[in-house]
Amino acid sequence: MIERRPSDMAADVASYEDSDRQRLDDLERRLRESEDALRLSNGKLRMALDIGKVGSWERDLRTGEVTGTATFKATLGLPLDASLNSEEVQKLIHPGDLDRMNQAIVFALKTKTDFNVEHRVIRPDGRIGRVLVREARSSRARNPFA
Repeated sequence: MIERRPSDMAADVASYEDSDRQRLDDLERRLRESEDALRLSNGKLRMALDIGKVGSWERDLRTGEVTGTATFKATLGLPLDASLNSEEVQKLIHPGDLDRMNQAIVFALKTKTDFNVEHRVIRPDGRIGRVLVREARSSRARNPFA
């Protein structure tokens, strides 16, 4: 058996600690770079949505919570600070279009396909508007229900 001196063992520990510090520094740098890239990408998306006057929204299938952009809420005649759930959004859909809209959603979820549905909405002030709802399958990729 080879006996090691305490100074050799201390050097080994120091070497591992340096290696761990380097790995941690590298991971933190890569995380910062990824976060910066994500912020830039989100900024470009927001700008494109604003320029095109396109609203965007998401519905959490577990909780029913609906979140959307300012344009989405304005299109529905809602204040910017309005909180929504899927039930409230359903109430805004014109009764003559509600079944068709729900069928399109159910079909898209079952078949994992995209859908495009134009329908009417009844805004809180009583005015009727038209919206085109598009959903791409890729947006549901992380959702376990889709």
